[in-house]
Amino acid sequence: DGRINVRNDSSNTVSGALFYADLGTSQDGKTYWNTFTATATTTYILLYAKSTSGGTSAYDRVSVTLEKDRSVVGKGLRVYGTVTKSPVATGAELLAYSGFSAANNLVQPYNSGLHFGTGDFCFVAWIKKTSLSTNHYVLDRNDGSTENDRFAFMINAAGTMNLYSGATNAQAESAAIFEESPRWRMVMVKRVVGLITFGLDGEEYTSTTTQGNWTTANITGSGNENLFIGQYGGGGNPGSVAYNVDYGMDQIANLRISASAPSTEQHKKMYQDEKFMYQENAKATLYGS
Repeated sequence: DGRINVRNDSSNTVSGALFYADLGTSQDGKTYWNTFTATATTTYILLYAKSTSGGTSAYDRVSVTLEKDRSVVGKGLRVYGTVTKSPVATGAELLAYSGFSAANNLVQPYNSGLHFGTGDFCFVAWIKKTSLSTNHYVLDRNDGSTENDRFAFMINAAGTMNLYSGATNAQAESAAIFEESPRWRMVMVKRVVGLITFGLDGEEYTSTTTQGNWTTANITGSGNENLFIGQYGGGGNPGSVAYNVDYGMDQIANLRISASAPSTEQHKKMYQDEKFMYQENAKATLYGS
């Protein structure tokens, strides 16, 4: 068995660990992750085989990142390469992500919480997209080997919002409502009782294409899917995806995914409340006494 041990010193004992985990053969070939709070100037991350077992343990693609999931779920994002963080406006506190490329990815490893089944769900994000030259992805859940459990939300070159599911090769699409603009826009897509609805800046639009199989698409997973934020998932392997750099969103902020969906009134209120965070010198954090 392998072991991961995070602690304030270099010993490999369980005692005093910030967290530790024993990884048996059931984790072979899979992604494992956890969170910890550093409580000393130096934190040691030890990867080794348990002394009570024979054999070999191998580890790959190890990363440590500060990109937290700020929802109650607490399943953070991993950074592969370098992803740029910058204020959404001059002096603003809210940060946006950009700089996506083949080697620079922002990814959540496999998460069974994204198994929506045939139920409701919603994706919301603020994006800045200055060109309609090609498809730009808000998110793409992809394992690279099969599209059966894939889903993707993007703005395509025609200015339409597109939701795709490989589960039944289902697609839904809005009208061409997204124009080239250097300003921040709030985009949304939701499924409620099988009906797909798109949103832009608090307004809602039904699909102009036949919703077809989306009404019953069963979103599950094989255990190998990665969720790529702000870009196309390509081959499904973070840091080395088969990836056209033009598919990356210019900037993305405040992404949310839920296994429920806001009402029309709630969606409109979200936009009206949040748009003030994208102004110059906008305050968006609680701090101090």
